[in-house]
Amino acid sequence: MLIFVLIMGSVLLFVSFWRGRRARERRHRQCSRLRAWAASHDALDPVVQQWIARLSTDEIEVLYTLLNGYCASLQWQLDWLFAPQIKKAPELQAVLEESIRIYARMLLLSLQMELDVLAYQSYLEFEKRPAARKQRPLVNKLYAKIDRSALTPPPTRALHRLAHKKVTPKAQVAAIRKAFAEDPVKTMQFLKEILADDVLNTVTDVRREQGSLGLTLAPNSA
Repeated sequence: MLIFVLIMGSVLLFVSFWRGRRARERRHRQCSRLRAWAASHDALDPVVQQWIARLSTDEIEVLYTLLNGYCASLQWQLDWLFAPQIKKAPELQAVLEESIRIYARMLLLSLQMELDVLAYQSYLEFEKRPAARKQRPLVNKLYAKIDRSALTPPPTRALHRLAHKKVTPKAQVAAIRKAFAEDPVKTMQFLKEILADDVLNTVTDVRREQGSLGLTLAPNSA
């Protein structure tokens, strides 16, 4: 009885492994077809074509999953895009291709706006609780940029420098709010630069820690 159970367990494990391998191979073929279609589809925006061409294996699988989910929500199948039979339904083919083109472009734009979204969220948090302790590092950095750019009032800035006085947190918050009111584009750019530097420093620290452990991070696919 024990031998039978062991044999059945081994068979089930083999079947599970085989099915998983078949599924992975099928997904790999689907992703390859998506990449090939994007490279040869002239109507696709060149920037989107370049983006898809540079995606790693894991990233193209994520893109395929997103596009496939979008098609499924419309009762379509993404694989129709790669099937020669789709030419028998030219109107559906045209709509499917246009929909995928627009959706892929939207996904790329959302990724490109990631820092803008993070900056806007940080701005909203600042406006909600400007004096919060966790806001102090950001307030200090943003005020320093604003001060160097001469967005703070000249007399106040000169007096503080001559007197070697440290600007109070309240004055920093007031200066930041004034900068956002008078030049929101430039001030938001300062905020994005600070956040980008923070992200870069975090990545550098992680890579340093990984290196100390004898590990390496996969390079960016950009």
